[in-house]
Amino acid sequence: MSDKRAALDVSVIVRTKDRPVLLARALKSLANQTSRNFEVIIVNDGGDATMVENVMAGLALPECLLHSNLESIGRPQAFNLGLRMARGEFIACLDD
Repeated sequence: MSDKRAALDVSVIVRTKDRPVLLARALKSLANQTSRNFEVIIVNDGGDATMVENVMAGLALPECLLHSNLESIGRPQAFNLGLRMARGEFIACLDD
């Protein structure tokens, strides 16, 4: 395991689909955290990928990964996809 992998405390999985206002609110709350030892994994489940990228732009997130599905696979499967991408010791789910 690399040092970078071991250094992350928490992976926060955020599932979204065409809810820019709620996604912005969720990501802003993460950007305002005092601890920076976490990653954000956004799983866009078949929604507008450009919208998600626009919401992400300008936010000071510590580390952010984005996966955009071309078609919806459903909320549980979207979470499982994020879980497979996660590198933190702990997992949190923050829905938009």
